[in-house]
Amino acid sequence: MSNNLEFLHFDIFSAIILAGSVQGLFLFLLLITKQQKQPYHNLILAMVVLSCSLILFEIFLGYSGLMYQVLFLVDYSEPLIFAMGPLIFLLVRSMGGEQYRKAEWLHFLPFVFYFLYHMPFMLENDDVKFNAFLWAFHPERAPIDAVHKFPFDPLHIRRNLNIVALIHFILYLFLTVYKGKKLRQNAHINPYFLSWIKVLPISLFVVVILYFVVKSSFENDLGDHLLASFLTLLLFFISYKMLTDSGFFQPLAQLKYEKSTLTDEGKLTILNKLQALELTDFFLEPSISLSELAKRLNTSPHYLSQVLNESIGKSFFEYVGALRIIKAQELLLDQKTRHLKIDEIAEMSGYLSKSAFSAAFKKLTGTTPGEFRKTGKSSGAIL
Repeated sequence: MSNNLEFLHFDIFSAIILAGSVQGLFLFLLLITKQQKQPYHNLILAMVVLSCSLILFEIFLGYSGLMYQVLFLVDYSEPLIFAMGPLIFLLVRSMGGEQYRKAEWLHFLPFVFYFLYHMPFMLENDDVKFNAFLWAFHPERAPIDAVHKFPFDPLHIRRNLNIVALIHFILYLFLTVYKGKKLRQNAHINPYFLSWIKVLPISLFVVVILYFVVKSSFENDLGDHLLASFLTLLLFFISYKMLTDSGFFQPLAQLKYEKSTLTDEGKLTILNKLQALELTDFFLEPSISLSELAKRLNTSPHYLSQVLNESIGKSFFEYVGALRIIKAQELLLDQKTRHLKIDEIAEMSGYLSKSAFSAAFKKLTGTTPGEFRKTGKSSGAIL
């Protein structure tokens, strides 16, 4: 074999890919440690980021040349190609509120089949693994003499893996887009998960396009660092979305109401009554409470809390606060009230102090009441 240092190669892409692998592992540990308190979709998300992390680490080893030091790991993550599509599809499904079904394991039959098919290669000797490493990342080098212990690729799947994987990705892209479109038509879906349902199919679409471009433009695996860089960006985006949005912790509420006897019809009834009551501006009352609001809706505080958490994606205080800020925005832009001072707007919006109002306004809109009055712009939807 060759000199240990001959294949070593470190550059900005090496650093990016390694960072992505580490970040994926961090996210996996974060999600899996909360799994006893979190429902089904976070387990799937944990599997998605773990798969990405393992794929990225293999690409890092190959791209940097360190794979030469650990030849037994050559192509170890290859079967995960057939797990990514099903995982993202099921993640969208679960975030849309659909429950786990036993038949879902059927989505992973291609992964299981290829894992078993790939096992003989994983048990091959180092000479065979070294040739596979050369083929992937140093195709200019002639392979060494190697004796196979097992038949190599008897079904010709590995020889055509890029085509087979692309077809598999495209299939799950269509399934994911179709499922996401159906779920977005559900008016009572948790708004936090709605944003995930929009982002995930787009991310999978970009992966499919990038996979096609990379595999058709580069010899063997020489362009994998570009695909790996995008996966790294995706993992950091997921981290940012999880850790900066309180909605990530919203699923805890679903476990709280797991044994609730409130039916879907009952939820819809409470939600319709609540939307009608919003027209009375009940939220402007500084002393409004969960129990008082439940009384007006002829329901229990527990049921009302469940509807707010599961259908609107907010706690009672978050819900009331959002309605107050929306009202404050209207008052700040209304020609009849534009002359009023900020503390007067705060009082009219249900706040007892200007400081509490300003802090809440800034948190929900990304700007101060004074700046909003001047520009009429905020960072996005509040409710």
